[in-house]
Amino acid sequence: MKSKIILLFALLFTFVAGNAAAQQKFYNLYIDKLIMHQTPQSGTWLFCFQAKSESESEGVFHIPDRTYEKDGITIDMKLKLADVVRGEKVSFKCRLDDDEADVCAESAEDKSNGDFFAKMEGSKQYSFDDWSYTIYWHLEEAK
Repeated sequence: MKSKIILLFALLFTFVAGNAAAQQKFYNLYIDKLIMHQTPQSGTWLFCFQAKSESESEGVFHIPDRTYEKDGITIDMKLKLADVVRGEKVSFKCRLDDDEADVCAESAEDKSNGDFFAKMEGSKQYSFDDWSYTIYWHLEEAK
């Protein structure tokens, strides 16, 4: 009798957990833009932004040989990560360098890492000693 009850609970749990996973809603996460308030670079610089969700969706924003300069600029990224669940953690790497070969690599002169939780719409500011930027994002229901 005891084993039948345990089996019944196991089957019920499997059904409920499987049903909840099947009903999970997926979204496309768009990292719309980054506003570079202050940069540690003194001249012109290249930019690379790599993002990855917990569900392994990933994307890179980098325009080869596109240089930026000064502080207070907006970088329109429109970087899309597919199949993201609301509330999921998204991690990123932001890289600056004056050498195209290094800007998306660990050897980049200036690098920072961060994360945020995907919600319908949001922004988050990141600040370091001589570097500050804000990232803006939103979710759209996946079709």
